[in-house]
Amino acid sequence: MLEALGVDVKSKLIISDKAHIITPLHKSWDSFNESQLGSNKIGSTLKGIGPCYTDKVSRKGLRIKDIFNSDFNLLGIKWNSQIGLPFQIPDFKEFFKACEFIKNYRIEQTEFLINQYLDEDKSILAEGAQAAGLDIEFGTYPYVTSSSTTTSGVCVGLGVAPKRIGIVYGVIKVYSTRVGNGPFTTELFDEIGDFISKTGNEIGATTGRKRRCGWLDLEQVKYSCMICGVDQIIMTKSDILSGLKEVKFYNGVYKSFKGWGNLSRDIIDNNFINYVESIQNELKTPVSIVSFGANRDDIMMFPEQINIS
Repeated sequence: MLEALGVDVKSKLIISDKAHIITPLHKSWDSFNESQLGSNKIGSTLKGIGPCYTDKVSRKGLRIKDIFNSDFNLLGIKWNSQIGLPFQIPDFKEFFKACEFIKNYRIEQTEFLINQYLDEDKSILAEGAQAAGLDIEFGTYPYVTSSSTTTSGVCVGLGVAPKRIGIVYGVIKVYSTRVGNGPFTTELFDEIGDFISKTGNEIGATTGRKRRCGWLDLEQVKYSCMICGVDQIIMTKSDILSGLKEVKFYNGVYKSFKGWGNLSRDIIDNNFINYVESIQNELKTPVSIVSFGANRDDIMMFPEQINIS
């Protein structure tokens, strides 16, 4: 799709030869495992990620470098020979076709490349796809993802030494959300929760499921800041709560604030400033960036670029 838009993907994308491959069998296992849990479902995306990690830690996982092995295409035959699987073996034709497609891209030992860039004093931005509360070790287990989603995941996943990590940004919304099952202290089941969900377009990017919404849980944010070593906070989606008469955050108890009006680069409501400053005081961590819209210009440094109404 990107190439059809004229993007030179092959010159821009580099794939780690150590990246583990999700196969059709992993997806089938994921669906089966989730179906067996009944009302205790984890809320898996059903993309095969958990079973892929299971194979990884069992030391029988398939990595990108394996697609170059001459006997790789015997994989389907090997799995088809397994006895007692509680579901039908999926078709591997499209999977093997995709593996051939990937061979056309740059596949390298990316840990050497990244450390080379660091030695050359180049900037590297590592972005986590999951929140710290979903970390396999320190998240709300068992309602978590399968990987290390804290700052330490950079070291584990990219081959970067801890001492080479520079600034750590903690990205939060002005409220809390969650996809799937698991504890959610501040979840709202009323019209405000529905308002946040609808106005914030809170739909899971991978699953398409409606996200659960609630007031900002600063206890969870504090814990995440501690285990991730957060230096600065980036607070997003500030505009979603615009128009509410009252907003809250939770820090052992709920603290209420006057709501704010529309936010823009020209004028920022003083009530919003008070809310952000209170968060800073509770977290003892500066909020350095706020965003108040979906456009690139709807972001500013806090408090340097703020004009108060």
